[in-house]
Amino acid sequence: MTVVSRRHAVAETRSRAALPRLEPQFSRNLRPELTGERHSFNPQTSSRLAGCLCPPGQSRGECARWRGVALVLLLVCHEAECAATRRRYFNWRGFLKCIDNRSWMLLSLDGACVALIMYATYRTMLNLECPNCDLYFHCRANYNALRWCRKTKRSKEMNALIGGCQNLSKPGRTPEQKAAEERARQDGREQKNCASMYLSKAGCSYDPDTRKCMALRKV
Repeated sequence: MTVVSRRHAVAETRSRAALPRLEPQFSRNLRPELTGERHSFNPQTSSRLAGCLCPPGQSRGECARWRGVALVLLLVCHEAECAATRRRYFNWRGFLKCIDNRSWMLLSLDGACVALIMYATYRTMLNLECPNCDLYFHCRANYNALRWCRKTKRSKEMNALIGGCQNLSKPGRTPEQKAAEERARQDGREQKNCASMYLSKAGCSYDPDTRKCMALRKV
């Protein structure tokens, strides 16, 4: 085995070893959402990923596996935004197209980690629709992504991509609202205390311990 091959083997072993530590943090949020109705998928995504070259030292089987992961992640993003349109307008087609333009980033372990963790947080936001809590979830999604995933160049790029695509896909907001959401994202990236900044001070009654919206429980 060459030195290069040995290095790739060690890196692959470390990447796989990292998965069990990440999985408990968000698996309970993801698994219930992965069952349900079928959704259509953008065929351009499949063709673009099919044309990607495998990284040096990676077998075709491993490369195909990561492509499959990328397709599933994009489908998950699609499903999340479809859920959003039931109650609030969100241009999920624009969001998916925006993500699709750089879908190759999902082929990395760090990019996949960020996408899944941010999805879990935003899924909670979309399901609850707790009044005045969007800024908290924007902050927390970015906080979680950069806390539980490796702080690499790829993870930071994926984090910024999702925030930017989401910003482009929510029409009808004022410049002040857009600026407030971007500040919340940046506060999360800087690992600031999202609860103290965006819960009671912002009029949000979400309880992170119980994951319930107290405002919706009042009669």
